[in-house]
Amino acid sequence: LEDRIGLDAARKHYLQLLSRYCESLPLAALGGEEGAEADLTLSGVYIQLDTTERVPISEEEKKNKKERKSADFIPREEAESRPFTALEAAAKFPLLALLGDPGAGKSTFARSLIVRLAAHQLGQEQDPPPGIAGDLLPALIVLRELAPGLAKLDLDSLSGERAREALAGAVIEHA
Repeated sequence: LEDRIGLDAARKHYLQLLSRYCESLPLAALGGEEGAEADLTLSGVYIQLDTTERVPISEEEKKNKKERKSADFIPREEAESRPFTALEAAAKFPLLALLGDPGAGKSTFARSLIVRLAAHQLGQEQDPPPGIAGDLLPALIVLRELAPGLAKLDLDSLSGERAREALAGAVIEHA
């Protein structure tokens, strides 16, 4: 029982630290002063990331769109479809690769998912992100930081199982 309590406390502490790290936005990088009084958080400024795919909109969405833009001309494509959000893509596809230019929002999207999942597990949010298993342990792995360690691996000389073990070891060592 003591081991379980210790594990639960360690998990809670990990989720709190990871969430705080993902929530923080460095003001200096945004042109502000380091250590400025106002705390700027990811949740406070995050806007939904859209993919380049479009999906048909529901009748309710069509009605809401008409009410908001009754006097404006709406192109047919916009009137009948909307962008497929990255969150919808993550919910629909358990294995997902988001591609985009630097600064497009891929890492920020991942951080926002981590914050929401951690909040759910810490009891701060009732529901996990839609389509995401609420009991998954989130981890932030920045590929550009992991890449140098992966480059050192000689995966061609290993069997499939040994290559997977080497990759998993490199990820665990990095984390």
